[in-house]
Parts: sequence; C-alpha cells; structure tokens
Amino acid sequence: MNDLMNLLGEIDELAKPKVLDDGFLPYSNKGETDFIPDILPQNITLRGYQMAAVETILKFRRGILGFAPGMGKTPTALTAIANIGGRTLIVIPPSLAYDPWKKEIEKLFPQIKFQIVSGQKPYAIDNDTQIVICGDSVISFWVNELIQWKPTTLVVDEAQRHKNRKAKRAAACQHRLLELPNQLLVQHHITSGVTLGVSCRT
Repeated sequence: MNDLMNLLGEIDELAKPKVLDDGFLPYSNKGETDFIPDILPQNITLRGYQMAAVETILKFRRGILGFAPGMGKTPTALTAIANIGGRTLIVIPPSLAYDPWKKEIEKLFPQIKFQIVSGQKPYAIDNDTQIVICGDSVISFWVNELIQWKPTTLVVDEAQRHKNRKAKRAAACQHRLLELPNQLLVQHHITSGVTLGVSCRT
C-alpha cells in the first residue's frame, strides 16, 4: 500500500492543468458518467462530475478528492462512504468543527449512525456506529480506541494539513490507520491551482 504521506505529496502536482492521465479525472474532460451508485443521498441530486468522482473512488478505494470550493466535496465523499460500507473514520481540522459533516450526514444519509468523538480522554465508541468523526488535534489521544473499533475506511479532510510528517496529527494517521483498505483525502485548498476531480493511485 502506498504511504499516505507520499499520496499527500502529490497534491500540488495534481492541481496543475498539465496532469491529465488515467489516474486523474478532470471535470473538463471526463466529468460525466452513466454510473449510478446503489446508495444515493436523500434531498439532493448529485451532478455528473460528482457521480464520476464516486465511481472512481469506488473503483480504486483510495485517492484525493479535490473539487474546487462549492462543488460538493462532502456529499460526494459521503456517497462514496455509504456505498463502500463498513466503518469509516473521518478526521477533520479544528477550523471546520463538526457541524458540516454532522449536518450533511443527517440530511443526506439519515440511516447512517455516526458518533463524534472529542477531548483528550477517550470513551467507548458504540459498536453499531458506522461513522466516527474525530478532530485531527485530538486524534493522537484516540488512536487505540479507534483501532479497537476497527474502521475499514479512513477519510482525511483538509488533507494538506498532514503534509508535515513530524506533526502529531500526521503521525497519528500513519500509526496503523494506514493499514485500512480504503483511504480518501478531501482537499479543500490547493496552492498551485484548482483541481476539479479525483486522483487515484494504486
């Protein structure tokens, strides 16, 4: 399995317009598809480029979701998560708090049971929880409990924050969580350009 930090290191390069290969799904080129996932969100209709992104994520089970702001990264990621199934750990930055993911899950996938974990003193994670949301500032305190919960998918929001290998948040995500079979990095801010698509590396 590729190292998460190596995948993060590709973010800036993937943002450049010249990167157009089979592993990159630019909106302007291959942003439409006839693919329809088995589980669809309620209350909204995904656009063609979002469907194409979900299709790519489900095919490779790993990658970088890098839509520009306002293009619906969270609904796209949640649709992929719902169709992958199993247990998903979503790691978020403090700047986002928990509300955006919480509200989107409640609105789009009310059938999914999720739990928000916070603080530096871990507590039990309910066994029937399908999604756990944890802040990257406290994930180092939760690693053991999260591993015991046995997630199968790791989603890292604002993934560029984890490019520093020495940071505790990056180290925590590398610590055995890299063994998870499904990994999705949600990229909000790309300094070298605007990415409209999904990059997947096997």
